Amino acid sequence: MSGEIIEYRKATDADLPLILDLQQANLAQNLSAEEASREGFVSIQHSLELLTAMNQGHGHTIAFHQNTLVGYALVMSPSFSKAIPLLEPLFEKINAGCYQNNPLAKTPYVIMGQVCIAKAFRGQGIFTGLYKNLDERLAGHFKYLITEIHRTNARSIRAHKKYGFQTLGNTEPSQAEEWVTVIKELD
Repeated sequence: MSGEIIEYRKATDADLPLILDLQQANLAQNLSAEEASREGFVSIQHSLELLTAMNQGHGHTIAFHQNTLVGYALVMSPSFSKAIPLLEPLFEKINAGCYQNNPLAKTPYVIMGQVCIAKAFRGQGIFTGLYKNLDERLAGHFKYLITEIHRTNARSIRAHKKYGFQTLGNTEPSQAEEWVTVIKELD
């Protein structure tokens, strides 16, 4: 793939079934433990209805190589805080916390709902390309981009830290904590 063009853009409703297909192929429950550990995984399965609602407004970012969806980054506004029960504690943590002396409940933020790259395209800069496109579209609307990563998803944690995300809170999560919450200031 090296040297080939990747197109990054906002997702349309027609793209959403393709996102669900890529998501399905990368759900933790659909991978062996060894593959999930080596390649990374996604934790949440979205319905088409929820994905469509989340895509309104600022919208998801997608990456295409030729006519194939090779990656996506889902945007979730705080208005969806009750839509996915697994994420409710994340919103509670954010709204009770501060970052750089800013109370997050009073600061405009958006959630990175999920990021996924097709296996054959990993390690080729698509993660960064998705986030750069997303950052450009969200800057000026939100101060922070926040996401949560399962603590066993080392590949995703490394990629987010490399892109400039910082751990939200004073310490790294303990073995007892299931999720790592990370935050990035939007320019």
